[in-house]
Amino acid sequence: MTDDSSPYSELLKIAESKFNDLTKGEKALLYATEKGQFADLNSKNRNENNPEDGLSWGDDRTVRSEVLAWLCTDPDAVSIVSHRGIQVKGAIVKGHVELRFADIPFPIQIEESRFDGWSNRRITSYEAHLCPLCDQFVTGLK
Repeated sequence: MTDDSSPYSELLKIAESKFNDLTKGEKALLYATEKGQFADLNSKNRNENNPEDGLSWGDDRTVRSEVLAWLCTDPDAVSIVSHRGIQVKGAIVKGHVELRFADIPFPIQIEESRFDGWSNRRITSYEAHLCPLCDQFVTGLK
């Protein structure tokens, strides 16, 4: 799992002023995203990494939809995101992710994750910069 105890992250500092209750998973994602790294939130126990079981995943793997949307659309946040974009594996994205019509200037790669929101369907791609979404159990992309 990605270490969220980084010495300093400008992106994390800005996010903490906007969201006063960031999860461990969100902190790990923000730190990795600024550094251009992959945020691997998967458990070391491979049996605990099935996205269909994602509703039981804890704070260390949780990313709220509003934090993800903010990261993709807030001008201050976007200016800090590495050219490698958002790369995360093993997350539970809670809530409805609303990115329609958003101009996202970087790639988003989300693997082995669960989106919890408005529908129950499995997808392999999402057509608005969320590519490639590989092997997601999606219940919240629109």
